[in-house]
Amino acid sequence: MAPLTLTHPRSLGPLTGKGSASATLERFGVGGCDLGYPVYDEENDRMWLLFGDAFDQADFNDHSHDIHWRSGVFGILDHFSKKKDFTIDRFYSLKADAPRASAPYASHHLPGFETTKIPTGGIVVDGAFYFFNFNITSWDYPNPQKFACGSCFKFDEKANRFLRVFPLTWANGENPAKETVKQVIQEDDRLALTGKIDLQKHLNPSFSLVYPYDDGDGYIYLFGQGSFRESPTYVARIRKALFESFETIEYLVGFLGEKPVWEKAPEAIGHLYPLIQEGIGEMSLLKIEGHYLLLGLEGWKNNLIYYQSESLLGPYSHRQYLIRGDDPLLEKCSPYAPMSHERFYDSKTKELKIIVSKWLPAYNPITLVYRVERKII
Repeated sequence: MAPLTLTHPRSLGPLTGKGSASATLERFGVGGCDLGYPVYDEENDRMWLLFGDAFDQADFNDHSHDIHWRSGVFGILDHFSKKKDFTIDRFYSLKADAPRASAPYASHHLPGFETTKIPTGGIVVDGAFYFFNFNITSWDYPNPQKFACGSCFKFDEKANRFLRVFPLTWANGENPAKETVKQVIQEDDRLALTGKIDLQKHLNPSFSLVYPYDDGDGYIYLFGQGSFRESPTYVARIRKALFESFETIEYLVGFLGEKPVWEKAPEAIGHLYPLIQEGIGEMSLLKIEGHYLLLGLEGWKNNLIYYQSESLLGPYSHRQYLIRGDDPLLEKCSPYAPMSHERFYDSKTKELKIIVSKWLPAYNPITLVYRVERKII
């Protein structure tokens, strides 16, 4: 089967912020944000977009007035399968009768303890909406303890709040990271599910950032990275029926011929198999036209790339370029976080929407539309 190429990008303009078709600044108090991990809830025909750090304005360095820093806000596109446009209908809000976007969790904004929490992907399992995030202690780089942990929250729709799923926690390393995790959990206790975990059993420095994917075979696959934009990408899996059971997680450690070999922790931790050896940032995964496309930022470079494979577990192709940092569509802003979803693909027109974040001064995502073609590369 000939590989896919994504070509001829065109911009639909800003997805959020001032001048966006969704008018998120005026309607929801979101003037600047990034990311936008898509999570589709089929039962409710609802598309969630998981944005990162959000502010009332794009220039969050301007403290001349209150910028209302929220560590993530979640946009919602209702009746998604029937929508004719790509606009955000509402945001998650702690006050059901108020449109202003709320953060789904508490975050402390204290460098050295917890600078922020950032979503890394989400999934709907048996009607329940889960999302993963990482707790970052400091943006100072390099620093092996900058990530405290990767963790998971679950949406309680009746209570209109997100609850920590304690078992799905990956502590980044030895002390002080473990102590930081304990403190963060204690500080967030009002959001937490009842239960405690032994962090010693949850040490895994390769899964600070977790991206979930449902391949329809009864498992949820967890793509893990240990550091920001520099780590290889590893894979674990967990049965959907046991989704909150940490002890049942299996990690990919290699292949016997074409058959994947899985092991549980702690035996697996020291010899995880790198699905993608090169460091990529803010990954997104989708399957269209019989191919898996794994999107991301090219390390710390200002280029967006993708890999492809006919199998979820690879082998994946060499990188292909989605857009380079000097492309005029980016208006001299550094791009990162290419986000897409099977539901963003129109099989009739062969067009795929991809959400692309732009760094300062824009600090808002735009929506790019690509033509999907089959070409011999």
